[in-house]
Amino acid sequence: MNWNLIYYLLYGLVAGLSELLPVSPIAHGYLIQRLTQFPALNPVVQLFIHAAVFIAIFVRYWRRLGHIRHELKIASQPTYKRKRHPDINAVLDAKVIGIGLIPLLIAIAFSGSITSHFLKLPILCVTLILGGVIVFIPQYLPGANKDSRSLSRKDGLILGLAASLGVIPGFSRIGTMMSVGLIRGCDKNYIFDIAVLASLPALAAWMIMDIIAITLAGTVVSGMLLLYGMFAAVAAAGGAFLAIAIMRYLISKSNSHDIAYYSWGIGLFGFLAYLVI
Repeated sequence: MNWNLIYYLLYGLVAGLSELLPVSPIAHGYLIQRLTQFPALNPVVQLFIHAAVFIAIFVRYWRRLGHIRHELKIASQPTYKRKRHPDINAVLDAKVIGIGLIPLLIAIAFSGSITSHFLKLPILCVTLILGGVIVFIPQYLPGANKDSRSLSRKDGLILGLAASLGVIPGFSRIGTMMSVGLIRGCDKNYIFDIAVLASLPALAAWMIMDIIAITLAGTVVSGMLLLYGMFAAVAAAGGAFLAIAIMRYLISKSNSHDIAYYSWGIGLFGFLAYLVI
């Protein structure tokens, strides 16, 4: 049995799920490596995984992305040339995401030096528990139905700052962005969609980081490595589609905060593993 293949399938599935669920993909990757004793994931495989999740989001949201692009094109035209007014919701969605990307992309650019300080199992357990607390808090606040029409540039910046916490192992980009959005009064479905759409440029930035890592390391891309990367990518894409379906279901049942119990469980499991290993 090819255990390497099983490992990359498992890693890809977990990576795809954790990228779009309110849990930390970095923490999950680290825990899988510690428990399986496999070496650190090759950046080539990581590139495949990031690309697969990017494609999955694009396929799932291509209609909305096309609508936003079309409305931005109309908005960029002089008023006298427009055949109709642009959809203000689509235009403002793009602005909210664009403003939030500023701190998020800066955090990703410095992720190497930030992440390394937290990849110690006891610290990771604490951040997983704190990440769960962040996801859990909004259930105690009154719900609201704000969308981009009610959000200011300040709100967009705050959402971006929240998402940037995702570079810290234990915290989730989706989870922190959703929780802060809910605290600011956003509709659950709306803020989830915004967080997922903001993942596209974030994943593009991660892919650039992967390519830089591959170049600096002088990685030799073998046929077997490409095969593992493709298997991991297929699993990651499936995990991403599944994560979106899970979140849609939890949001419809008003149970999205239940993910916090999972984060706390993983944090406790990590602490027990630290005592045993």
